Amino acid sequence: PVPDSQITGVQTNMAEGGQKKKTARVTFEVGDNVRVIEGACANYAGTVQDYERQFAALLDETRRALPKTQIIVLEPFVLRCGAVSARWFPEFDERRAAAARVAKQAKVTFVALQSVFDQKTKSSRPPPEYWAADGVHPTPAGHGLIAEQWRRAAHL
Repeated sequence: PVPDSQITGVQTNMAEGGQKKKTARVTFEVGDNVRVIEGACANYAGTVQDYERQFAALLDETRRALPKTQIIVLEPFVLRCGAVSARWFPEFDERRAAAARVAKQAKVTFVALQSVFDQKTKSSRPPPEYWAADGVHPTPAGHGLIAEQWRRAAHL
């Protein structure tokens, strides 16, 4: 799990309006193992319960710090291609359900994305890779589909 001190650091950073962080660009390919070694997600190995608790705390803190902000939670999704295998399940579905619960409890807008992508990939045309080549990270077409759902939820 992410240590409480790290969560506090992220929350403090938010309260202070964020700080510019030095970034690095790293190239990797589908199938490569990637591990975050510093920052808010460093070595994250949290359980579904940890994820739910930490996500709820983040939304609560965001609501306190920015009370007039419209919060929209986008459901995590994956497509069964690329890096996504059967071993992702059922835990991934449990995390999706946790995100929905957190959004409902926080009374924020929740955008279901898994069902949208599932519908788009129901037939083999276009294939799942069209939307997320590695099954996780959206392609430009996938980002377009997400943006369309977000705009609807934001009433734009």
